[in-house]
Amino acid sequence: MNRPLQPTVPPSTAEPAPGDDQINSPVDGAAESHHVEPKQVDEELETLRRLLLDDSQISDLRRRLDDPNIRAGEAAKILADAVRRAASGDPELAVALRPLVESGLHESVRRNPAVIIDTIYPVLGPAIRKAVASAVRGMVESLNQVAEHSFTMHGLRWRMEAWRTGQPVAEVALKYSVIYRVEQVLLIHRETGLLLQSVGADPAARDQDLVSGMLTAIQDFVHDSFSVDRDQDLDRLEIGDFQVWIERGPRAALAAVIRGSAPRRLRATLSDALAAVHRDMRMRLEKFDGDAAPFEAVRPALEECLEQEFKENRKGFSPAFVALCGLLALVLGFWGFGLWRESRRWSYLTQVLEREPGLVLVERHGDYASVLRDPLARHPSELAAEAGFEPGEPNFELRPYLSFDAPIFERRARNILHAPEGVRLRYSDGVLKMAGEAPRGWIGTLPALTAWLPGVDRLDTSGLTASDDLEPLNAAVRRANEIQLEFDSEITTIGPNQADAVAALASAIQDAEREAAKVGRKLEITVVGRADESGEAAYNARLSQQRAAALQAALGARGLRSDSYSTRTEMVEAGRDRTASVEIRVAGATP
Repeated sequence: MNRPLQPTVPPSTAEPAPGDDQINSPVDGAAESHHVEPKQVDEELETLRRLLLDDSQISDLRRRLDDPNIRAGEAAKILADAVRRAASGDPELAVALRPLVESGLHESVRRNPAVIIDTIYPVLGPAIRKAVASAVRGMVESLNQVAEHSFTMHGLRWRMEAWRTGQPVAEVALKYSVIYRVEQVLLIHRETGLLLQSVGADPAARDQDLVSGMLTAIQDFVHDSFSVDRDQDLDRLEIGDFQVWIERGPRAALAAVIRGSAPRRLRATLSDALAAVHRDMRMRLEKFDGDAAPFEAVRPALEECLEQEFKENRKGFSPAFVALCGLLALVLGFWGFGLWRESRRWSYLTQVLEREPGLVLVERHGDYASVLRDPLARHPSELAAEAGFEPGEPNFELRPYLSFDAPIFERRARNILHAPEGVRLRYSDGVLKMAGEAPRGWIGTLPALTAWLPGVDRLDTSGLTASDDLEPLNAAVRRANEIQLEFDSEITTIGPNQADAVAALASAIQDAEREAAKVGRKLEITVVGRADESGEAAYNARLSQQRAAALQAALGARGLRSDSYSTRTEMVEAGRDRTASVEIRVAGATP
């Protein structure tokens, strides 16, 4: 517990308290030898009190000693300063840490070697193995396809040797036929080592990028390991049966993967292609930002480097082998054409049978077909003839059945019901709709006759009209259509002598409209004006239009709604009557 210190009283003015002799005696002795100011003594005592009795500083010190995080942070600061001193020339820390770092690195490599490989050797080793394996695999597959489809004598010998030795056919073919072949050409950006474009074999895009990185890494490895000047570049690399020729320019390098022994002139081809790339893509190369899409334009120049040369086969083909192949091809051709023609005919016939109402193809085996046929449907042999089959082909087995296809059913209903020509039938979803004109007596027999039609759930006769009731309407329509107003040449007005004809026409139209209303029909009335073909066509058309308008106005004056009538003009032969009339059509109900 802290207590405030009492002010010290100089010896000359205060009496010593009991028990204070041991404390004050040195002071007194000092006072005798050296005088000390009271204020100075108070400050020193206060400082001593803070050092000995201040709980906050003691608590802070205890917290720093007990908290491992604080100790670790302070140690890290000291360690970082020690590392900086070691880097500036003090070797003591480096010597002390070397065994620990070596032991940790050795243990990390022992536990997981892939980590150190991926860190310091990302493309050189794995890229070489993966790229070469992919290139060889793609080349072998390509040549294997060529060799397996070859019918030459030496191709047969290659297969025999492959079977005898257990080697792939492609490897045997390469051994005897290929002098050299450029498998792949890669365009690489020199500064970044990124792949710009490639042609030839088509491995996955990641393998092409690995090859590009591999070549860049090998070049850097040679420079760093053998003290080779930067201006001395690697121009050739051999990996198994492959060679990689490298041509370098200021901004890009061209790498050609070659199988076999290529001639020196290929160097000139590669150099010309690289020069063309630098000439055409100079700005793209200087400002390359990682986007290789614009370099698609240089593919033609790179494809010119995909050269190859094969050994000549001087023995050629034997005549017996050529004849055998020709005969075999002829037989296979006839056989394949026959199969194709038969398949095409049957495919067409199957489609026709499926579309034809009243026919159902049940099954087919060879030239035999089982078909369900309605008696009113077409015979399948007619459709087979249209498909190109010979008479009697194929062999049909017909089985009778009743079809409910709309065209077949409507034909059957017309036959059973003896429907007049003016009646139209429509069948859909079990409902038979009828429309048109028919005698009243026949309409009355429909319910009884419909009972003979299976598949009819309901009969709709709302569109039927008794022809007996239509006779007055038809008579009025005929009378109106027969009346014509005649005009003299170049005359478009209706004269007084035509008043009776206009009156008779208006009466006939009124009678027709009245009778149409009785039977629920609608009239379509057209006013027609005519002129002959003598004179100019535009003038004659105007005359015919004016005559039709004059008749329409005269009918309107008689109280008819002539504004609902349509008009039409006609040109007639020169010298014929120039007339105006109406054409009335009765619009019947439809199902």
